[in-house]
Amino acid sequence: MALFQRWGFDWKHWYRGDRGEYWLLAQLVLLVALVLVPRWAIPIAADWIVWRWAIAIPFLIMGAGLAIAGLRFLGDSLSPLPAPHAESTLVQTGIYAWIRHPLYSGLMIGSLGWAIALWSLSQAAVSLALIGVLIGKARLEERWLRDRYSDYVDYQTRVKAFIPGLI
Repeated sequence: MALFQRWGFDWKHWYRGDRGEYWLLAQLVLLVALVLVPRWAIPIAADWIVWRWAIAIPFLIMGAGLAIAGLRFLGDSLSPLPAPHAESTLVQTGIYAWIRHPLYSGLMIGSLGWAIALWSLSQAAVSLALIGVLIGKARLEERWLRDRYSDYVDYQTRVKAFIPGLI
């Protein structure tokens, strides 16, 4: 419970969504759905099965790597909510020198890798919905970060949000 309080959860008023609780809830629902939704497989030739894994595995590894690097460098500033917690600091080192949202990028790339691995339209649809939620969550988070940290606007101009040099 102490960890949740440190992250800024307000158990009495969570339903207001003042700290982005609904974005987190949507993210969690979609992550669970990505695993549990029935697979709607796309028919493919047998020789394509090897190629889909050859494409999926790098996506899965890259997604996991970005997420792990994000966790490592974020440290005590980590919060599952888009609102920064009281003790957080602006991290601009490590992976955060290259992209502003490596955890979100890792989830996006990993979910696409999962959909490719299963070669499933239903997982692809959930993955695209998750990407939309993570982009929305990042936009809300960045509004709070701009309000809290005076140098965040400069950081935004120097470092792309999700993919270095692109977006």
